[in-house]
Amino acid sequence: LDEIEKAHPKIAKVFLGATDAARTTSADGITRSLENWYLVFTSNLGSANAAEMDGVPYTMLERSVMQAATLYFAPETMARFTNKIVFRPLSFDTQRQIAQALAKKEIQHFQAIAKQHLHRDIQITYSDSCITFLIRKGYTKQMGARPMRDAIEKLMGDPFAKWLLEMRKAKSIDSHSPSLALHFEAPEAAAELLLTVS
Repeated sequence: LDEIEKAHPKIAKVFLGATDAARTTSADGITRSLENWYLVFTSNLGSANAAEMDGVPYTMLERSVMQAATLYFAPETMARFTNKIVFRPLSFDTQRQIAQALAKKEIQHFQAIAKQHLHRDIQITYSDSCITFLIRKGYTKQMGARPMRDAIEKLMGDPFAKWLLEMRKAKSIDSHSPSLALHFEAPEAAAELLLTVS
């Protein structure tokens, strides 16, 4: 159950009853056993404060988030949670892995469309600074890596689509067709993504 704090308060009562008897009865009158089930809840309680806690030890961050959860949930509800886990902020290496995975997926999607419509293989390379730039545009303290997909679709997908439309309009493509070079200007360095025809 994602973001449980946004659910109706009655959900907490259902949860209490279900964990007490290890079963639940739905509105249709059917009782289902929960003996072999794991119930997993996620929450953003305390995340706003945690996002502002730069450079503090993890134990302090954990304490802040747990305090927010304790203030929100009734004591009997908190007592039913067998394990309470506070996730650490995403490290830069993890952010990089997410950006690389999403960029790879975007590139593969574009290559498949290009192959279908242009009947040619499109090779795409990008510099390391390109990924760094995408992280800068797609990661925030408040939202984590959630905006990353939108950032990559905008910064990579949109130019890809525009280039593909231009090539289709030309109705032919060869090794002399213009390649697509995306230059992302970042404060520290220029990030480059290059698309070529093969």
